[in-house]
Amino acid sequence: MENQNASSDILRQEILEQSKTEAEGILEQASKEQDRLVQKAQKEAEEILKKTLKNAEDQAGLIKRKILSSVHLEVKKQQLKTREAIIVQIMKVIQDMLNDFRQSPDYADFLRDSIIEAVTALKTEQIQLMAGPVEKKLLKKEFIKESEKIIQMKKKIKVTLTIMQDTLDDGGIVAVSKDGRMRYDNSFSAQIKRHEHDIRLMIVQDVLS
Repeated sequence: MENQNASSDILRQEILEQSKTEAEGILEQASKEQDRLVQKAQKEAEEILKKTLKNAEDQAGLIKRKILSSVHLEVKKQQLKTREAIIVQIMKVIQDMLNDFRQSPDYADFLRDSIIEAVTALKTEQIQLMAGPVEKKLLKKEFIKESEKIIQMKKKIKVTLTIMQDTLDDGGIVAVSKDGRMRYDNSFSAQIKRHEHDIRLMIVQDVLS
């Protein structure tokens, strides 16, 4: 009986030791698995953080570029607005200078050149001239006859010029064919408009550069 009890104790002891060994093995394996999972989680967290920071930096850079682009665009708009205001002011000065030029002794030659240019453009034998009060004082019979002779001599165009009763509110002249179907505007404002591109370019290059 005692031998049987002793055998049972030995068997129980072996079972306990075996269980303990297996338990320790399981715990060790579980610990290793836990460490692996923790390391994996830490690595994934670091990757996510790194990616998040990169995206944040990219987004911040994009926002910065948009802000700078917007600022540069606004500065450019303001520069163009200021330049346009200066050009408009200078164009007004040019218009005023032309109006003052109407009182100059040299204005008669300018007016004749404006008439010759209009006649050359219309190429018709009978032309009516619309002019302002200042111009009508210059467009006397002698001036008209002399202008007709100069046109025939220089441009080989035989033309008859007459003065219209209508009054022009601008300097220069407007030439109209007798039937009214053709018209050449050589007033100050029209001349400035035709040469506006060149005038603007000259202002930008010589004044605003």
